[in-house]
Amino acid sequence: MKLRLTRLAERLGTSYWPEGSPSLLVTNPGTSGVLVAVDEEQLFSCARRADVTLVLVPLVGDFVPHGGTLFEVWGEASELDVEALLDSLAIGPERTLQQDTAFGFRQLVDIAERALSPGINDPTTAVQAIDAMHDLLRRMVGRRFPSPAREDEREAAMAHRANPQGHGPH
Repeated sequence: MKLRLTRLAERLGTSYWPEGSPSLLVTNPGTSGVLVAVDEEQLFSCARRADVTLVLVPLVGDFVPHGGTLFEVWGEASELDVEALLDSLAIGPERTLQQDTAFGFRQLVDIAERALSPGINDPTTAVQAIDAMHDLLRRMVGRRFPSPAREDEREAAMAHRANPQGHGPH
């Protein structure tokens, strides 16, 4: 089956989300931690096999408490393989650079900020960190970012939902 990757938000309007309440909320059954990696192909495969719309609530780098919502599911969820959904996520004790680009920027900001603190007073290090961020941002400007949503010809869909604050599950 050939998948069409589309920008659902652009095609259907910026407020594309299934109407009503989700039929199922999948929560974190394990220990609290940070979402460090997502196997999007496995998630999309799960959504497609169960013919549901699947929304991943936290973003990579977000803290996920025990019992926190990981997925919202719309549609008949009886065929959904919840274990496969959970297996598609890696939750760890701290953020990593594996899939979390924002973490690298956070580290550079922390370096620059600490270098400018009165106790350290190292403007050269601060400038080097800012230069590195400048370089990274210039490289990213020319890249196409993946759509937060995708669907196939049957309209089985998967999407990422960032909360209004831009971090953490809502």
